[in-house]
Amino acid sequence: MKLAFVYGGQGAQVVGMGKDFYQNDDLARQFYDQLQLDTDVKKYAFEGSLEEITQTDITQIVIVAHQVMVTNLLKRHGVIPAATLGLSIGEYSALYAAGILTQQDTMKAAEMRGRYMAEVDADTAMYAILRADQAEIEAVLEEVNAGRELRAYIANFNCPGQIVISGDRVACQKAAEKLTESKKRAIALNVSSAFHTPFMDEAAQKFAKFLEQVNFSQPNIPLFNNLTGENTAVDAAMMVDQMRRPVKLEIGIRNLLQSGVDTIVEIGFNDTIKNFIKRIDRKAKVITISDYESFKAFVEDFYA
Repeated sequence: MKLAFVYGGQGAQVVGMGKDFYQNDDLARQFYDQLQLDTDVKKYAFEGSLEEITQTDITQIVIVAHQVMVTNLLKRHGVIPAATLGLSIGEYSALYAAGILTQQDTMKAAEMRGRYMAEVDADTAMYAILRADQAEIEAVLEEVNAGRELRAYIANFNCPGQIVISGDRVACQKAAEKLTESKKRAIALNVSSAFHTPFMDEAAQKFAKFLEQVNFSQPNIPLFNNLTGENTAVDAAMMVDQMRRPVKLEIGIRNLLQSGVDTIVEIGFNDTIKNFIKRIDRKAKVITISDYESFKAFVEDFYA
């Protein structure tokens, strides 16, 4: 079995995430108990309300903590990926899985990235647009943005038939309305800022300063990055740009599927990446590990 590990991004948070692992596994307890961060990850991940864990500065660190913890538990059982990718904040877990970042640098980067992005003071929104192609969306955005200082942008190319727009709330709402009028579907996303757009420029500049102290090692396995979707070297400059430029997830997934892996393991909740993969290749084998029961079932099947 040749595995890939994939990791979802913001929006894949759930109340109590990781708590069942903490209650049932010594390594999970050790992981959470020994975190060296300003954020009380256990408090928010295990006891926080949905409103609390949807705030960017909390969401990003609790998601990455859960993903890294599960990755560690899989590694303990000899489950090692042959390739990886992650969506947005999930790319930090992929950097960890690929050996590019240490665990401490991964966790601190997730904390600081979320903190700086949460500091952005703007009235923004994100919408997933379904059943529209890139040209249609770009035409609507050009029309909506005409004469506007605060704009809407394409933020994510997720899979065939799903592109995310992000930016100024009014501009995004107008674009969503126009696309809906032309029989497209627009879904408001449960996030608190305009990720992967120029609205993140100031946060990206602050984050660049932090990343000056972080070492990016050579990867142990292929990592298909957000900016290009290709298996190319990842460095601090690329991860800064990842905050303010569109995510080319569809290209990354296609390249992952062509890399020779036969099973994809999504670590996280809500089947975010799994659903995108199935839109690209419905025959792809994708297994989700979210809670302790799904983790145990996977490990048992792995050695069956």
